[in-house]
Amino acid sequence: MRDLTAPELAALKVMGGRIGNDDLRQQFFTDLEGVTVDEQASEGARLIFHIPGLERGPYKRQDTFRGADRFPVEGTVEDADGASVEVYIYQVDGRVYELETLRPDANPLLKPNWETFKPR
Repeated sequence: MRDLTAPELAALKVMGGRIGNDDLRQQFFTDLEGVTVDEQASEGARLIFHIPGLERGPYKRQDTFRGADRFPVEGTVEDADGASVEVYIYQVDGRVYELETLRPDANPLLKPNWETFKPR
């Protein structure tokens, strides 16, 4: 497990600010305090969040956080080779659960440049 990097955290804060439900948005920001992540795929393509003091029960289906427009909160970031990478955050029971980065061209993720993050 590791801490989030400053650029990852900055991107997550931008995404969190776009969550449409006030209670979910506040819980999201509370969850980010002291959170650690477990890399489940190479180069951080899938990060599972571990929230201090939260014991998760049996796995339940995850869902996206939604904006005020009811569309999923998501973004893009550039990979090391300049390719566009899609960024998604997921929750389980209203608590941040996973950050996933996917290359639409199906090539492996190299190293996302979080400084290039843009919300969608």
